[in-house]
Amino acid sequence: MRISKVVDDDTQQLIAYKIYRAGAGGSDIRMIWMDGRPHPPEYAAHTWPGFSTGEWEGAMLTVHTTHIKEGGFNATACPPATARRSPSTSSATATC
Repeated sequence: MRISKVVDDDTQQLIAYKIYRAGAGGSDIRMIWMDGRPHPPEYAAHTWPGFSTGEWEGAMLTVHTTHIKEGGFNATACPPATARRSPSTSSATATC
């Protein structure tokens, strides 16, 4: 796993964290957007990694992920049977 920062070339402000993970089944890139952008509308495409935004709360990074493709794994790699979806949003919370 490799984690790198994505910064704005002009301002050098943090835009996102890019997480690259390689495994036997292929590689995966997850972006955690840190620039305050909103989540896409409900009808936008859902993907395996979903759409993630984050914010620092002291020394802890809190990540909110939506738009996870049904039948996929959530951010904690829990299988779908252990993830609960909120009826009013497309966000998932892990219980495993």
